[in-house]
Amino acid sequence: MIDVGDEVRAPALIGRMGNTGASSGAHLHIDCVEGSVRRSWLLSDAENYNVRPAYRQLIYFIDQDLFKHPLKITTRFCDISYFFEYNKIHTAYDVIPSDGDRTDDHFDIFWNRSMPGKVIAKGDHAGYGNYLHIQFDI
Repeated sequence: MIDVGDEVRAPALIGRMGNTGASSGAHLHIDCVEGSVRRSWLLSDAENYNVRPAYRQLIYFIDQDLFKHPLKITTRFCDISYFFEYNKIHTAYDVIPSDGDRTDDHFDIFWNRSMPGKVIAKGDHAGYGNYLHIQFDI
């Protein structure tokens, strides 16, 4: 697997989707923020401007190359139902492979950007789950 300091290029395997933190099922929570943030952050950090979401860049990650299989969005960016259920603004996407509710055959996650990235942080945040931060230039 990859580690802090590693460079990643498409189509590098960067992880495997799972069920960690407070989630109710296996999914990939993918968000994108500006700058070099080497610590874990929560949705509340984005809502309170402690990190600045990179909305346009985030959208580029949402394609079938992420899993090497078509994907399904399970929670959308700024999903209103998520806000009313959890009282949080969801500045991210939760995604699964389109067959992810039936099989784990496509749970591998791949770097799907044309530009290389560098792993700047990874870990396990209590209550939030596993995270991997990859910095890239635009």
